[in-house]
Amino acid sequence: MDSNRETAAASRITRQRNALALYLGLALLCNVGQVFERIINGTVAIVTPSTISGEYKRQGNRVDELYISDHAQDVLLTALNITPETADYSKKLVLSMTDQENYGALDRDLTARNDVIKARKMTTSFAPGGAKASAKNLVAIVEGMYSEYVGTKRVTHEKRRYLVRWKFNGTQFKLDTFKEVTKDA
Repeated sequence: MDSNRETAAASRITRQRNALALYLGLALLCNVGQVFERIINGTVAIVTPSTISGEYKRQGNRVDELYISDHAQDVLLTALNITPETADYSKKLVLSMTDQENYGALDRDLTARNDVIKARKMTTSFAPGGAKASAKNLVAIVEGMYSEYVGTKRVTHEKRRYLVRWKFNGTQFKLDTFKEVTKDA
């Protein structure tokens, strides 16, 4: 009788072990499938701009013109609305969005600009007035009013255009180019 119980217990333990092995095998197979799906379809991290003017459309590593436009305006607001006190933080934020290839050059440009702003105790502001974007080229041209103040005196107030270009590095959209352009560009 004890032999039958032991045989039944051993059989039950074997079935439970086999069921557990099957479940673990299926879980592993599902995880491998998800990894392949992410590799094939691409996993993209999308940073949401602080200025949102509508609903964004994203498919794989593609975004729409509205996203490109809003994100470009966000970069310009961060980079161009500064005081001597906020210059270093602004630079740090812009550089955190920048592609590794262009990090050094943009860092030098922003450092030189910040040195002038701190030395002259200047404040700069930019108010975007419109943007044209190309999702295919990951580029936006943003126009707006740029102003510089020394103390309370406005020393510059003019319309300017900026080109903001993005690069997709496999998982994120990173800032590739940010520069002032002429009307002809």
